[in-house]
Amino acid sequence: MNQRAIKTEYARNHSQQMPDSIRLNHRLLSTYNRICHKLLGYSLTGKNLDLGCGDRGFSAACESLGIQSTGIDYPETDLESVELRADDKSVDFITLNAVIEHIANPDRVLSESWRVLKRDGLIFIRTP
Repeated sequence: MNQRAIKTEYARNHSQQMPDSIRLNHRLLSTYNRICHKLLGYSLTGKNLDLGCGDRGFSAACESLGIQSTGIDYPETDLESVELRADDKSVDFITLNAVIEHIANPDRVLSESWRVLKRDGLIFIRTP
């Protein structure tokens, strides 16, 4: 099986909604909000890009709180060579939840993230 086929199969398997996905992603978003509140004195709002979104559960959790969230994942977008479809300095926070460890060379996705992130924006990178 070639690299592209492996990535496609992995993405297909992880795009299926799991029973606890929404609840667990609400907990994750709550954790990010507690971090922001404690360190910065505010809660997350605005526009989110969820890179490597899988089943889009995190985007659903964001949307339930009025945060505009766009989930981006393979095969529609390859994070190895991504050019994010967002204007410069237009995103409030970016999330990479258990995805960066799957990217052989994260330089491209990180430089694109910096390009679209607002000056006071945040990037949350969570990995097992």
